[in-house]
Amino acid sequence: MTKRQITKREEQAYRLVSPDFGGLSTTEAAKKMGITTSALSKLLKRMSKKAPQLFPILTERQNELFNLLMGRGLTVAEAAEELGISYKQASRIVAKLYELGLLNERTGKTLSYEPHLDDKVIRKF
Repeated sequence: MTKRQITKREEQAYRLVSPDFGGLSTTEAAKKMGITTSALSKLLKRMSKKAPQLFPILTERQNELFNLLMGRGLTVAEAAEELGISYKQASRIVAKLYELGLLNERTGKTLSYEPHLDDKVIRKF
């Protein structure tokens, strides 16, 4: 039997904050575990080194926005409208997704040629 890489305490912390399980904020999770938010962050940081494929952990809103941008190809403005949030709030979330490395300039929308649109083109460049 192989030795367990992740401690039970790290697993508990991950399950409490992961949207796939508890989805609690770090403050709520720390309170539930009876530790400080700093201690919870340290547990999660140690775990991220052992199991990087489980990170970053997105909040529910970050996950919703990410899926709208990448899955459905919406713009930030369109995604904000669909989520019922302001453009400014959506932009802050997008900035965080860039910071986490989930978005980059290459993941945005690109222009592409579609022959069936030739009659709609006003000016070719």
